[in-house]
Amino acid sequence: MLQRIHDQAQSWIAWVIVGLLIVPFALWGINSYFDGGAGAVVAEVNGEEIGLRDYQRSLQQQRERMRSLLGENYRPEMLESPQMRRAVLDAMVENDLLAQRVAEQGFRVGDGMLLGQIGRMEAFQQEGVFNPAIYNQVLAAQGMSKPFFENSLRTDLMQSQLRNGFRQASYVTDHELRETVRLQE
Repeated sequence: MLQRIHDQAQSWIAWVIVGLLIVPFALWGINSYFDGGAGAVVAEVNGEEIGLRDYQRSLQQQRERMRSLLGENYRPEMLESPQMRRAVLDAMVENDLLAQRVAEQGFRVGDGMLLGQIGRMEAFQQEGVFNPAIYNQVLAAQGMSKPFFENSLRTDLMQSQLRNGFRQASYVTDHELRETVRLQE
């Protein structure tokens, strides 16, 4: 039985079938090599995808933050652990959830508030005063455009409004109040 399968696998028909299978796999492999996995999805949050490139950008930003915080104590393998990679992905998911909630609730940040926040950032100041040249230089060094940075900052400000609303709101039920009084007495 095995000899018969072996003999038929050596026929020209078998080679044509193998050739036909190789062509689509080769083309698919070359295509994914050139686009670098741009369409790869790492996670999905309420129908919105987190792409591989965004995830890799977040990992790189986290590396830079850790390098600046830890200085000489920084080791590149710190971010290679599954726990750290998962923490970066969890932060991205949380960020997307907040962005969706902020959009649903209609939060807005005006241009005046945005420009005021940018003007207060020490990274863009010279002798305590905002300097547009430094602003452009820092963004260029980070590889960011003004619209991208400003949109990102606008989103962060809206999300912080939502977070602060939860932190500042304090709701105490009658039952919790009675229990607290009872425990204190």
